[in-house]
Amino acid sequence: MINNIKRALQLFLCIGLLNQTLQAQNDLQYIPKPDLKEELASFSLVDGFEINLFAATPMMEKPTQINFDNEGRLWVCGSHLYPQLNVNEEPSDRIVILEDTDNDGVADKSTIFYDKFIMPNGILPDNQGGAYVASSDKLIHLSDTDGDGKADKSEVLLTGFGTEDTHHTLHRFGWGPGGKIYMQQGFYVSSNVETAYGPRHLNGSGIWSYDTETRRLEIFSKGYINPWGHSVNYWGQSFEADGAGTGFGHSFPNAVLLTSPGESQALPSLTPNSPKASGIEIISGKHFPPSWTGNVITNDFRAHITDRYSLEADGSSYIAKLEHTFLKSKHISFRPVDVTMGPDGALYVADWYSPIIQHGEVDFRDQRRDHVNGRVWRITAKGRPLLQKPNYNESSIPELLDLLKADENWVRLLAKQTLKTREANQVINAIDKWLGNLNSQGSDYDHHRLEALWTVQTLNLMDIDLLKSVLKSKTASARSAAVRVLYYWNEKVPDALVLLETAVQDSDPSVRREAITALSKFRSVEAFNTALLAYNPNMDQSYSFALRQTCRILSKYWLPSVHNGNQKRQAEDAALIFALKATEDPSATQPLIDFYKNSKNPDAGILTVIGKMGEPAQLNFLTEIIASVKGHPHKRDAANSLLIAAKNRGIFPTKNKDKVLQDLFTFGDEHIQETACSLTGYWKSTKFIDILKQKLSKPNTSYAIQESAAQALAMFNTDDIGEFFVQIISEDRSITTTKLAVAALVQVDLDEGVETITQLLNKELDEETIDYLIKTVIKKEGAFTAFSSALEGKTLAAKTAAQASRFVQASGREGAEELMAALAKAGSIKTASGDANYDRSTQDLMTKLKYGDAKKGKEIYLRPQMACTTCHKLKGVGSSDVGPDLGSIGASAPADYIIESLIEPNKKIKEGYKSSAITTINGDFYAGSIIFEDANMIKIKTSAGTEVSLQKSKIESREASKVSMMPAGLTDSLSESEFIDLLKYLTELGKSH
Repeated sequence: MINNIKRALQLFLCIGLLNQTLQAQNDLQYIPKPDLKEELASFSLVDGFEINLFAATPMMEKPTQINFDNEGRLWVCGSHLYPQLNVNEEPSDRIVILEDTDNDGVADKSTIFYDKFIMPNGILPDNQGGAYVASSDKLIHLSDTDGDGKADKSEVLLTGFGTEDTHHTLHRFGWGPGGKIYMQQGFYVSSNVETAYGPRHLNGSGIWSYDTETRRLEIFSKGYINPWGHSVNYWGQSFEADGAGTGFGHSFPNAVLLTSPGESQALPSLTPNSPKASGIEIISGKHFPPSWTGNVITNDFRAHITDRYSLEADGSSYIAKLEHTFLKSKHISFRPVDVTMGPDGALYVADWYSPIIQHGEVDFRDQRRDHVNGRVWRITAKGRPLLQKPNYNESSIPELLDLLKADENWVRLLAKQTLKTREANQVINAIDKWLGNLNSQGSDYDHHRLEALWTVQTLNLMDIDLLKSVLKSKTASARSAAVRVLYYWNEKVPDALVLLETAVQDSDPSVRREAITALSKFRSVEAFNTALLAYNPNMDQSYSFALRQTCRILSKYWLPSVHNGNQKRQAEDAALIFALKATEDPSATQPLIDFYKNSKNPDAGILTVIGKMGEPAQLNFLTEIIASVKGHPHKRDAANSLLIAAKNRGIFPTKNKDKVLQDLFTFGDEHIQETACSLTGYWKSTKFIDILKQKLSKPNTSYAIQESAAQALAMFNTDDIGEFFVQIISEDRSITTTKLAVAALVQVDLDEGVETITQLLNKELDEETIDYLIKTVIKKEGAFTAFSSALEGKTLAAKTAAQASRFVQASGREGAEELMAALAKAGSIKTASGDANYDRSTQDLMTKLKYGDAKKGKEIYLRPQMACTTCHKLKGVGSSDVGPDLGSIGASAPADYIIESLIEPNKKIKEGYKSSAITTINGDFYAGSIIFEDANMIKIKTSAGTEVSLQKSKIESREASKVSMMPAGLTDSLSESEFIDLLKYLTELGKSH
């Protein structure tokens, strides 16, 4: 199941960028040779800052992550082998240490620490001369035991991390404020890691936490497509960037961001309309202007941009605002992939440096890939003094503790890491003295105590008194962070539940959210009841999500107590109702029904849960609501829930079905009428066939009701129903009624239906009608062959044949070529992949591209007949997300690949960008993106943008489609100048904000 979800959620890139080496590549002139002066001149930087080169090849190569150690050295992991290790090639990717020995802002010393890796994607110095490295399926620790600056010992700490996609393997390491390492992995891998504490499984993306002392590995959060960057702010809150999704988001334990296999709900990004982001850093310290403190810096690597966002607290989470572009380059090889603040207070940006990025869009062996170069750029604030690096290793314990007062996040972090190397008892005694000398009236008093608490946590020790003290801080953010520590210490803390009972009733929502999450670690009914104290009807999204997750995690403890009567219940207990709905456990259905029955103001959401999880006998409660109570306020909700049960699970009530339908058909609400038609079909209620016929044939009936009636009639699949459809079609009715009858006839009698479609296509039809008819053919097994035969000897209008052919190509079905050829013959047109009336060689078009007009190209892109907006959004704007957002396609894909994909989209489709093809047991076929899946049903979004729910029990086969979802021939009608204008527009997308 997971693999299919993965293939589907890769979105089936409609512009199927192709895997091909072109002769024209050798003649392309737009890729400049590496020139550091030109690259530096290409930058535009926000006022008040300047940039200089810190290091470049040959001192380093192709950086994937950068991190400073407590000696001020920059560790770089890089890969010249990317995107693959070739035959007879030895592992040779490097870990390099860069040093600026004369403090002039430029690295002057480079040491190769280790050089036998294959695409290492994470590096974190241990501040004792070694480093932790992400290497394929392994977490490795490298040591320098003889002090020569090079690794001579390699230890595998953990293995079993997923390796299905090199972009998504274990990557991006960083220290948390409490001493744990945070590590990320992407969506398209499945990790199964054996640890001393039992196996750990993470299918899809997320953040791991790892304790270097105990070697305990845990999942911190889940979600995003390819989280590629994690940073922690002043108060310990986590923010992570998504390199394949939408910007960055706020995460916390148990959080799920955007998408994760097996998770039915997720939190949105803080920047939903932003591009892919790689690397993330929180600005701190005295070198940058005070107004920048707490801002988020992240890279839009596709558009050659480093962005800045301001953050504002919003309930239990945050609001992010995009500020003026921080850094932008006109150089097409500038690819910022990581960012970190350095010991001097400057910001350091790792530049992958390549005109070709990723391995999905472009051939692995494309000659334009740069396998050698890489840069690290350094950004400083004009007129502001740089910082002096503390001498951590030579500092005493009291001096290190005083560094916990520093404004710089990294100074406090490295001070704690250095304290970890000192004798623990001495550190603890010194902390007690240090705390006693703090000014309790100082503005930073609460944060200083929090840093002391984090230091204790970093030492893998506990100080209960200090924890309780910080939990009582005046500053809400300090209380929130202390609750996070309690999340990790959990049951080891005496009276932990008493402390959390206070925290879940805190005046600040962020504290309450942290407390809710911390309670998920306590496996008891008491913990659940404590969590419910935090419930309120006005919860924000993150807050509500946290409570839902805790209710689900603890359901194995508290749900039995509901069934056996030990859990006290009151009719208006909204908190317990929330918890029961959150479980998504079928056994919660009956208690919810009881709540509904006994409540004076029942929750209509309970009815939806009954439809999703209820047994047939429990569905009878829904029929009672509809059939026995006149004017019931939740009649529509009950009807919708019955339809959910029938459509998604094939589950029906056992009583009152006819009475329900009778009532619904007499109800004036159009939506209820539509639902009644659908239920008649699913329930096979023959008494109401005549009503369905009336609904379809009556002229003034709404389209939605007519369509529902036609589809319901087709479910009976009898000869007399087929004859009725034929009769409707033969009468002089509106094209709307006729097309609905034809579509239904195909389901009952394939040959008759296809023959009728062929005849109907001879009429002058609008594009929407042609689309509807072809979609009818597309989803029926054997219809392509039958349609091709029916077209033999027939003549169609060229325009109709061309439109029909385009919809056939977009179907994702094998065998489409035969039907497209039959349509082309009937319409006397060239095949969709035929030659245009001008030279479409890539080399020729590349030469002429400079004459294109992007403004005119946008107008062409927006033409309805081009169907571009049917599948794609641009930077989050648009009505459909069938295909990927094209807002930055020009910044990531070379022009020649865009040309090739427009002309021949089906020539080659990279694995992972194919849609799923599903055939049901009654011969219906659907191709598209699977957007939801559970134990009972699959929801698929087709190329037409429609969502279809399918019962798993009715699915005969399921596989990855072997053809592109990108229709061939979409640009055949364009003149050469129009094609070049369109190409110009596409190649400019993403190159600026």
